[in-house]
Amino acid sequence: MTDEDEPSPEFLKGFNHGYQLSKHEPELLNELLQAQTDNSPSDYNRAMQ
Repeated sequence: MTDEDEPSPEFLKGFNHGYQLSKHEPELLNELLQAQTDNSPSDYNRAMQ
């Protein structure tokens, strides 16, 4: 993504969910991130990291 691109709605959703989980349920977020084994993660998954 370049500086001029708008983030996709899925990226924004993943970012927001990742932020909330990091503040309130960091252990759950770590488990979710470790469980992701896709070679090409979606925008949602990349944003959660």
